[in-house]
Amino acid sequence: LITFFLTSCEDDYLKTDNISENVRLNENVELKEGVFKINTKNAFTNLYEDIKNKGSESYYNEKIKNFENFKSLRPYFDDSETSKFEEFLAKKKKKNKSKNYNKVNNCYQAKSNDDTFDLDDDVIIDNNFSVLLNEDREIIVEGILYRYQEDGVFQVEEERIDEFRSYLS
Repeated sequence: LITFFLTSCEDDYLKTDNISENVRLNENVELKEGVFKINTKNAFTNLYEDIKNKGSESYYNEKIKNFENFKSLRPYFDDSETSKFEEFLAKKKKKNKSKNYNKVNNCYQAKSNDDTFDLDDDVIIDNNFSVLLNEDREIIVEGILYRYQEDGVFQVEEERIDEFRSYLS
């Protein structure tokens, strides 16, 4: 699906230095109810390339981290954010236990016990892409919500998101 977005061609160009009111990343990308909404496939491509060029951690720390209502699938933490990191690990651990994950790659072993779990996502392995997804692996592009699951990708029209989420829960 990333390839699908990257190969789409349109003429608008993404500007990335314009954050206003903590809901817009730029003129083509806004945060809507905890999900990044990108107006066009070309805007997605440009954003992805910008992240790729700067590096996912740098881009996250410069731009995405500023959004208080966004919980990234792959956040980055600095040394002063120990409590946020521990909260992320606890949430990730709980989610992984509910799915019975037993992965070994990129694992973190909690100091308080012998539980080991994957910091990186099992479904989305591209950190450049994962920083744009919320913790439920969701993104909206051209009015379509994409939700990545272990068993496939759901695509739902933006107007039907609430109905879709109700169905999943």
